[in-house]
Amino acid sequence: MLSNISTRVEMLRLIVAWSVLSRCTGERAESLLPGELAPLASAVPGKDGKNAAQSAMYSKWKTMTGALLHGRIGQDTQERFQRFASAAADLDAVVAPFVQSGLEAQRRKNLDMILARSANFAFLLFEQPGVFHFGFSSEHGGLAVFPALLQIIGDQGQVLVPSRVLLEKEIAA
Repeated sequence: MLSNISTRVEMLRLIVAWSVLSRCTGERAESLLPGELAPLASAVPGKDGKNAAQSAMYSKWKTMTGALLHGRIGQDTQERFQRFASAAADLDAVVAPFVQSGLEAQRRKNLDMILARSANFAFLLFEQPGVFHFGFSSEHGGLAVFPALLQIIGDQGQVLVPSRVLLEKEIAA
C-alpha cells in the first residue's frame, strides 16, 4: 500500500497513528507515559476487567496517581527525550523514504511536537478512572486510517459491553 501512490497517504497516516497511539494506552512495552509510571501502569492488576474489585481499585489508583504526578508531566527530561527517540526511530524506519528532500528538519520538528502532545494525551487517558483502547480494526473493509477511541472499563471499574465509543474511527474511501 505504501508503493501505491493512491493509498500511500492513508497508509502513512495509519502507521503514524498506530506507532504513536499504541504507546498511549499501555498496549505496548514502549509507552509515552513517564518512565517511572509506565511499568506500574502495566503491572497493577485490574485493567482487564476480569475482577470487579481489582478494576475498581485500579480506577481509583489511576486517578490518585494522576493527581499526585500531574505537575511533573510535560517536563522535558532526558528520559522523555529517549522515549521520543525510540518512537521517532520506529517511524523513521518506514516514513523517511517518503519525505521530500530538504524537509527532514521540519519533519523532525513536527514529529517531536506530535510526540509531546501524544505523551500529554497518554497521561490524560491514564489519569481518567476508566480504561481506554484504540480500535484500529475495520470490520466492513477499507483501511482504518485513524482508530476509534473506546472506553472498555467504566469509571467505577465495570466492564462496558459494548465498549463506549468516544471517537469514531476514520476509514479510507
